[in-house]
Amino acid sequence: FGPPQSNILCFRHGTDGALMDAVRRDLVAEGRFYVTRTTLRGEAWLRLTVMNPFTDETDLTSLLDRVEALARTRRT
Repeated sequence: FGPPQSNILCFRHGTDGALMDAVRRDLVAEGRFYVTRTTLRGEAWLRLTVMNPFTDETDLTSLLDRVEALARTRRT
């Protein structure tokens, strides 16, 4: 890793925009993470803004693990 260029990260899990929307709703409802949604190049993306200087790699890994788990649950 290098020094961050921004505190905003846009990411996706797969290519299904409806799935991204559902995962976002689930994340926000759980209350542990807050992400927004944006459209880039006509596709839905999750958007994270990191404001807390104590956010670390463990926090981001936990978020991504939760996104994967919710996406798996939604697909079945």
